[in-house]
Amino acid sequence: MSEYYNPVIRMFGRYRTTLCASAGLPRGRITPAVRLDALIPPSRRRSVWAALRAAGLRVPLLELSTTARCVCSLLAITVIAGIGLAVGRWWPAALVVIPVWYVTFRASRPWATILPPFVRTVGELTMYGTRFREHVSSGYSWSHGDVTLKVRLIVAEALGLPLEQVRPETTFVELESC
Repeated sequence: MSEYYNPVIRMFGRYRTTLCASAGLPRGRITPAVRLDALIPPSRRRSVWAALRAAGLRVPLLELSTTARCVCSLLAITVIAGIGLAVGRWWPAALVVIPVWYVTFRASRPWATILPPFVRTVGELTMYGTRFREHVSSGYSWSHGDVTLKVRLIVAEALGLPLEQVRPETTFVELESC
């Protein structure tokens, strides 16, 4: 391998290879512009995501559907309120908020099949998984577009917004109202 390489292209190759193997897709069908929801059906997303993680690739957490999120939230609130009512004081219920949230989160993972709003295409997934510090010695100079997309992905993930809402010209004040 040459001394200098483009880390984004290398990372795309790793994602494409793993997607081909885990989803049984032809190599030519996986391009940076292909939407992940069209590529991987919801019934296969958990297994494909597990294969990507097993290959050492970085992938965001899949999300719950709105219905599943509501059911899990109601269950957690019921448990916390039940503890508060059983004890007759609010502070024991306050002590179990974090453990109940954690157990609910872990228990709900098998039903999480929705792609996060900030990663819609294979190219966005590739940029999400490409870390600058891992490629310091690559000799590659990151382009303005690479850096812009990476910053947009980080902001969209942190705020839980679709990537389309986080544009280069958008201010944080505008994002705060979203």
